Amino acid sequence: MASAPCPLTYDMICRAAADQLAESDDLDWKRDLPVPPMHGQWNEFAKDISAMANTRGGLLIYGVANDHSIVGIDREKADLRQYAQWVRNHVHPYLPDLAMFPLTDGATTLLVVDVPASEMAPQVGQGGSGSRAGGAEHRGSPPGRAR
Repeated sequence: MASAPCPLTYDMICRAAADQLAESDDLDWKRDLPVPPMHGQWNEFAKDISAMANTRGGLLIYGVANDHSIVGIDREKADLRQYAQWVRNHVHPYLPDLAMFPLTDGATTLLVVDVPASEMAPQVGQGGSGSRAGGAEHRGSPPGRAR
């Protein structure tokens, strides 16, 4: 018998990382917080969200290194309002059910971005649409360009 769904907790993420849960189309471990796009470059945060929404949705978890160690984030630098603005400006159509929230054990903080599956795929991030397959991102052509 399966257990009922419950809210995601810090301990659940720690167990998944300790078990070396691999990245997939619905899970992406990120060591560092999103950074603003510079000089017309891609908004990587918007691109990651678009790609995940174009598949089945999933979780972006910031504060976990490539070796699955919990390194945490600097909570003071995690600007959730700025990240929400990037999504509003760079992810189309808008994902109203996107959720961003910190989880902590009191000493270490993680940032979780819960990306819903898009009901109006393809989602387009600044520079083009994308999708995820097996943890790899696949960028589509920008709107109006042939593939």
